[in-house]
Amino acid sequence: MDPYRAAAAGTRPERRGWLSMDANLAATDRTVHAADAPSYVDVTGSEIVFVLIGVITLGAALLCVTSRNVVRAALWLVVALGGLAGLYLVLTAELVAIVQILIYVGAVVVLLLFGLLSPRRQSATNRT
Repeated sequence: MDPYRAAAAGTRPERRGWLSMDANLAATDRTVHAADAPSYVDVTGSEIVFVLIGVITLGAALLCVTSRNVVRAALWLVVALGGLAGLYLVLTAELVAIVQILIYVGAVVVLLLFGLLSPRRQSATNRT
């Protein structure tokens, strides 16, 4: 049924996919071409940015785990968590990105670096 007639009659129009055969197509004996099919190759700019930030984040996370220096591992963790916040921004989840930056990058990593870089006191018995 024509969608306009279906709307006028108050019924739901019939949904057809690109592979469905209707009476006109069978009667004219036309074939369905690949140009009529939906394309999954069309890549948008946001998808490219998402993949690039994802690769950078994954690389930073791998460097964080494999780094032998604890300070460098913490800095790679900052890059990985910042990249995750960037992924949230690409997905238009701004609130989650802000929370990610404030809590993880701003607080946890700063406390980790503060604990690592603070000078350790030697006990009185070791000062001989």
